[in-house]
Amino acid sequence: MRKNLYRENEIIEQTRQVIQSFYGRKTESTIAPMSEDFMWIGSNDFQWCEGIDEFIQVTKKEYQEVPGLLSDEEFHMRVAAQQAGEFLFHAGGSHQEGQ
Repeated sequence: MRKNLYRENEIIEQTRQVIQSFYGRKTESTIAPMSEDFMWIGSNDFQWCEGIDEFIQVTKKEYQEVPGLLSDEEFHMRVAAQQAGEFLFHAGGSHQEGQ
């Protein structure tokens, strides 16, 4: 069976949408494109997890927080299996840098 091949711009766009959904606190649209065995590495040590069930458990408290707005987004492919991005997260008038 042949695997789907995706263009770089499609991968970057999908990543952008997932990150926006995550910070917009939209659980369903965040996990919709994820495979059952994906790995999530967040910005905090405790945010490393594998799989949808573990992701939901690890991010449970964050999804109860106020949604935020991302700006100055910039995403690039580093290697075929790694996605990198930088953005600013705005919540309640404060700025938090994410990477």
